[in-house]
Formats: sequence, C-alpha cells, structure tokens
Amino acid sequence: MSLVTQTSSEDRTIIGKSPRANLLPPEILNEAKSIRLRRRLALLVVGAIVIVFAAYAYFAYQSGVSALALVQEQAQTAAITAEQNQYAEATTVTGQVQAAQAAQVVGAATEVDIEAFIGQIRDTLPDNSSITNLGIKMASPTAGFLTPVGGKATAVEVSFTVTVDSLTSISTWLSELADLTGYSDAAVGNVTDSEGNYAVTLTLQVDTQVLANRFVEPAAEETK
Repeated sequence: MSLVTQTSSEDRTIIGKSPRANLLPPEILNEAKSIRLRRRLALLVVGAIVIVFAAYAYFAYQSGVSALALVQEQAQTAAITAEQNQYAEATTVTGQVQAAQAAQVVGAATEVDIEAFIGQIRDTLPDNSSITNLGIKMASPTAGFLTPVGGKATAVEVSFTVTVDSLTSISTWLSELADLTGYSDAAVGNVTDSEGNYAVTLTLQVDTQVLANRFVEPAAEETK
C-alpha cells in the first residue's frame, strides 16, 4: 500500500511504488518481435502444408477408388466376352442348322411323292386296261406352282394314255378319278378305237393337297 504525505500538489511524493524502467536495448526488443512473427509464419506454413497433403490424400483416395471400379468393370466385361466366345461356336452351329432347315422347307415346298400318286391312278383303272405315254409336269421352288385351275394352284399335271376295252368303263373311271387326293380337273383328249380297244388321252391336274410337306411342322400344315 502506497503512503502519501499530506503536502501540496507540487510537493506530493509517492512512497512505496517500485520503479519501472526498460533497460533492454532496442535491438533485443526488435529481435523478440521478429521471433514471434517468424513463429506465427512457421505455423501458417505448416498449416498450409498439412492442408495440401490432406487434399492430395483425399484426391489420391478418390482416384484409387475410381481406378478400382474401372478395373472391376473391365474384368466383368472380359468375363462376359469370354462367356460369349465360349458359346459363339454353338450359336454359329445353331444358325447354320436353322438356315439348313429353312432351305429344306423352301426346297421341298413343291415336292410330291409322284410315284405314290401314279400308284393311286393305277388303282382306279378298270380291269384289262393299261397306261402309256406318261408325261408329268411339276411345280418347282424357283418357278412356283403351275397355272391355277378353278382357283387352286396346280402342283402336278399328269398326261397319259389309257387303253380300255369298253367306253362305258371310261365314264366310270373318270368318276373315280375325282376322288383322288388333290384332284382339280381332268381334261379328256382324243379317243381312238383300235381293234376293239379304246385309247383315251387324259390330262389330270392336281392341287397342293398332294404335296409331301416333309419338312413342314404339323401345326403349320394344318393351318395351310
């Protein structure tokens, strides 16, 4: 506690207060300020370096994640490609089989078992008769069906000469021909008499019902 004597303001004297005086040279004070400033700058530099390294680490991590995802995607694509290559041969073979099957269907579209059909004609012949001068015209995959008769496409046209011993049997025989599968029309040509036998020329036209349809699926055949 300071002691103050009761004197006039001019002669007032403070007793008990420690004298203060900075006796350090100005150079030392300036050096201390410089040290503090350098410390602050050093802290700022260290902070900036830490921020830079943190940003680098973050972007490096993100780059690594993206690269890993790309590698996984490439591996998956390679696996899918390998699997496709594994079945490529089977796919090619399947395509070739389908093309061959389609070619079979087209190639046999106008096919007729003509031998069996001629056999049916022979079965209708009256007794003591024979067939000569047999001629056959058939449709083809490239040219298509023959000229339609009665609104139906003609698959086969058979011309032949039948020798019989009675004109009455010819009339009966023509009626039986109409029961043949695919019968469209029968045109009688010349009728000649030779020593009691009659030679009749005939042109028989048959529609698509007589087609063999060997390579047609049953459902498609029924639709047709």
